[in-house]
Amino acid sequence: MKAQIPLCSACYATDRHWRVKSWDRFYIPKPFSRGVLVYGEPLTIPPDTPLEEAIAMAQRAMDDAQSIADGYFASGGAAPGG
Repeated sequence: MKAQIPLCSACYATDRHWRVKSWDRFYIPKPFSRGVLVYGEPLTIPPDTPLEEAIAMAQRAMDDAQSIADGYFASGGAAPGG
């Protein structure tokens, strides 16, 4: 946290995939499926931030990117906001 390097969350989603029965529910895109890769805004965590709060900030950024990526195909493949 002292390096002050911005974190950039990223997530992908596809319109067709296989879901793995594991703790993280990882999925593998099926051949010829469409996909989207979403990058979040860079997040810089101040050096005096408590560890638990820093983890929560990073988790929120990842969750936001995941929600946008997952919502892309749920909305018929339209770009977010348009």
